[in-house]
Amino acid sequence: MHVTGTMLWLPKDGNTPDEYEDAAHPSDAIDDADCESFRCAVADGATETSFSRLWAGLLVRGYVDEEPLELTRKKWHEEIPTEDLPWYAEEKASAGAYAALVGLAVSGDGRWDCEAVGDSCLLQTRDDKIILSFPLTTPDQFNNRPALICSKANPATDVEFLKLSGNWQSGDKFLLLTDAIARWILSGAEVEVNQLWSLENETELRAFVSEQRALIDADGRPKLHNDDLTILRLEIR
Repeated sequence: MHVTGTMLWLPKDGNTPDEYEDAAHPSDAIDDADCESFRCAVADGATETSFSRLWAGLLVRGYVDEEPLELTRKKWHEEIPTEDLPWYAEEKASAGAYAALVGLAVSGDGRWDCEAVGDSCLLQTRDDKIILSFPLTTPDQFNNRPALICSKANPATDVEFLKLSGNWQSGDKFLLLTDAIARWILSGAEVEVNQLWSLENETELRAFVSEQRALIDADGRPKLHNDDLTILRLEIR
């Protein structure tokens, strides 16, 4: 099979790139790669927890490398700073970091498998139509308390990975999205799904996001919520 892929991202409005807490892997463009299998992932670090950007980055790389979650957690503990932290930062870090994750594995035999926790989503499109959304399918399923993966193992907080498998046809496109842009599409913006594929660079993404955030929905809220935003796009042939 041949895989073409690109990733675009923006921090929430008012934040710097250093405050961006999503992650995607691979993050570099993929130009018609010929392979028998391909894995990718997107994660959304929880802002209210410490070192969630690091945790999101480790999660996506861990999924692609097929490493056990216990090893990914060990890496997080090894990489967080342990010296010169104020007491309140140490206390917050001791609670662990949290992130949502969606990962996709595509095989040359026409199959794909997806694993997800939380509200980052996979969309499969065919002939410019969305034929599948996972794990969420409607905008009202998004809320302020999604299931999240913690960097510390704890039976009380551990969550189950949701899994789904399917088939792909040549020309199918996949989108791995963090929650704000996923909710935007599932709120009735399907006719605009091609707009996400037409975006060439950060400048075009920024203009598109500013336009959509300025639009107000029936509840008086921006159609596209102000949040970190990550779009990982794949086309399989």
